[in-house]
Amino acid sequence: MSKYPKLILISFILAGPAVAAQAKEISGNDASSISQAAIPLTQAVKVATDNSGGKATHAEYEQTKQGPAFDVEVVKGDQTWDVRVDAETGQLISSVKDVADHDDQNDEID
Repeated sequence: MSKYPKLILISFILAGPAVAAQAKEISGNDASSISQAAIPLTQAVKVATDNSGGKATHAEYEQTKQGPAFDVEVVKGDQTWDVRVDAETGQLISSVKDVADHDDQNDEID
């Protein structure tokens, strides 16, 4: 075996654990992340549905630039709303009409 394939093999062996650790850090673990939220997901959904008057169809915990938040998708009639709730205070951050979900045929990314 020549010198270069050995070096490549050794590099992969040594880098493996570091790459795996970084991948775990980047992707995160929802169970440990959401346990840091001060409010439960159910409270965030209630805030979102009370604000919009619709029904929640999807909710998830996110780390945003402003801090931890719950993103809740709410449907009311034929409209879909993206509602963001602060995961530390339970306060409504934003409620924006989701035009991308209105017509799935023309969405670039959904």
